[in-house]
Amino acid sequence: MSSSLRIGVVDQTATGWVAAAVYSRTILSSLDAACDSAGVELFFLSFDSEQLPEKYRAKRMRLAATDYLPAEKQLRRLFGIKEKSRALRGEARLRKLLRLRDESDLFGLAQQNSINVLLPLLDIPPWRIGPNTIGWIPDFQHVHLPEFFSQSDLDRRNTTYRRLAEKATVVMLSSEAARDDFAKFVPQYAGKSRVVPFPSLLAFAELAEDPTATRKKFNLPEKFALVANQFWAHKNHYGALRTLAKLNAGSEDPYQLVLVGSDQGQLEHVRRLAAELGVADATRFLGFVPHDELAALYRGAHALLYLSFFGPENLPP
Repeated sequence: MSSSLRIGVVDQTATGWVAAAVYSRTILSSLDAACDSAGVELFFLSFDSEQLPEKYRAKRMRLAATDYLPAEKQLRRLFGIKEKSRALRGEARLRKLLRLRDESDLFGLAQQNSINVLLPLLDIPPWRIGPNTIGWIPDFQHVHLPEFFSQSDLDRRNTTYRRLAEKATVVMLSSEAARDDFAKFVPQYAGKSRVVPFPSLLAFAELAEDPTATRKKFNLPEKFALVANQFWAHKNHYGALRTLAKLNAGSEDPYQLVLVGSDQGQLEHVRRLAAELGVADATRFLGFVPHDELAALYRGAHALLYLSFFGPENLPP
């Protein structure tokens, strides 16, 4: 048993949510810079096989993407069932009951390696676990804007947030507004909340001297506005397009709008609106852009737009 303090940062890349992946890497960078002292060991628990840059003192622990139950692989082949991509419903409870080791079990791996605390966690199992845990709830958009979420999404978020509030040692909130919402959502656990705003990952990045190469790679003009949001319904890309249409009306030098982000079901709606508003030629959809290139686009943009239906600047759809 180690006598040092062991902190495990959980890589959230596997969730497919870009902001969560960036947030976990930012926390890793922040703690790596802050924990340069004796008695503190930092670990990065990830399903990704990518090695950490040499600048980090943190040690990487790799989680298996999936782990088969005894004879499960053979049975899948026998019945022609495709390879396993995720744990079965109720599998974690079954493994715990039968005391079966799971190489994809985040909490089991942490306990085996005497990790004292895990963060940031988007969910926690309902049973008792060994390490202390720091949950993370970025916001309560589903409470304020339920019309943008399906009933199953609303139920899932409510259940997960309540479980985090009950089971986590403390819960990180990304803003004072989120902390106020947390206190209303689960008043009995309000004392667990801690506000940890998003720090900039650029504070730890080695930036290229000139971002022009990235702009030229995507064949972008020197003057453009950038929207970097995944295409969720509540992100209000529509407001950006309507503003662009008004700005470019009658202009001989139309402004260019560059949209970056993964499709979450709204991309075709946004493309259609751009065509309806007559600004299709003034919009560029780049899809998902790696972080280094996105940082260069941030630096090279003439304006950065962050529109959302969740906030005081709300616009009608």
